[in-house]
Amino acid sequence: MAKKAIVIANHRTKTATLNFIDLENNLVAFDHNDQPLINLQFPYSNIESYGFLFESLEKNGDEETYLFKIQEN
Repeated sequence: MAKKAIVIANHRTKTATLNFIDLENNLVAFDHNDQPLINLQFPYSNIESYGFLFESLEKNGDEETYLFKIQEN
């Protein structure tokens, strides 16, 4: 199961999605109903307000991919 969170933001439309995926190992996290935790709505304003929690991985036009810096306990 993936233990990383990736946020994909569109700076033009000010929208974002949250994806629990591990790009390096091609893994996806699933919820208790076996539904993939991808393309979840995410508040774009959080990226602007809490920039220190996000590491930019790639920018392609209006779209930018961030690593959401969360820790596993």
